[in-house]
Amino acid sequence: IVLRNLDIIRGKTVTQFDEDGVRLDDGSSVTWDQIENGRVAESLQADFDTMLAQLGSPLYRIRQRLAINDYRGLLPQAEAMYGQFQNRDSETAYMVCQALMWSRLAVGQRAAALSPFLRCLEHLRRAQANDTEITLPGSRRLQVDLETGFSPELPPIWFDNSAAEEQLPEVTRTIAAMEKPHLPATRVYYATLALAANQPQLASQVLNGLTQLPDWKRVVEAQVQLSSGDAQAAVNSLQPHIDSLSPE
Repeated sequence: IVLRNLDIIRGKTVTQFDEDGVRLDDGSSVTWDQIENGRVAESLQADFDTMLAQLGSPLYRIRQRLAINDYRGLLPQAEAMYGQFQNRDSETAYMVCQALMWSRLAVGQRAAALSPFLRCLEHLRRAQANDTEITLPGSRRLQVDLETGFSPELPPIWFDNSAAEEQLPEVTRTIAAMEKPHLPATRVYYATLALAANQPQLASQVLNGLTQLPDWKRVVEAQVQLSSGDAQAAVNSLQPHIDSLSPE
């Protein structure tokens, strides 16, 4: 295998390859963005070349643009690769999901950044549980609390109702596939998006039984009550928080 940096891997046999990369007989692996070309068993060469052609250059461009913090520039490649990697569990899949989250945020698509963020959260939770580290090009790392699931990079506040409505089905599918029990912030993200999508009953249902993050739960419940026209109930829900802010 000839790598893009012109290093050559010799004396090893390719035992398997898929979207996540090429595995060798010594247990090591190489991701497609690293590979310039390679030679495998004749019966597998056509499939190897096809996969390299489809994945190598787009993933390499994602890696390069992440390395230089060009989030707007990597949006087309991240969008193109996301469908193929969103449900996979690998370092490459995390790179694609993280690239899409940051690139969508860079162009102001906050609601559309939620699904890839939640998938990034799953990758990082698994890595933490397995005591492994996920590497990423560049110096930026996702700011996220793995105990709650909140990220200061994506507060659960949505300004575009049509975007929230458009993204709600995808977020629903994403959360349904996530490991249970869900982190508390996942429910807050979902409830606030549902509320922005004009589905207050769904928002209320999602929050039912949530005992963590009481301040956020109270705020969302107040928003639900406001959306139903019950302003007094909203004020009552927020009163303990209002009292805590009042000077003694």
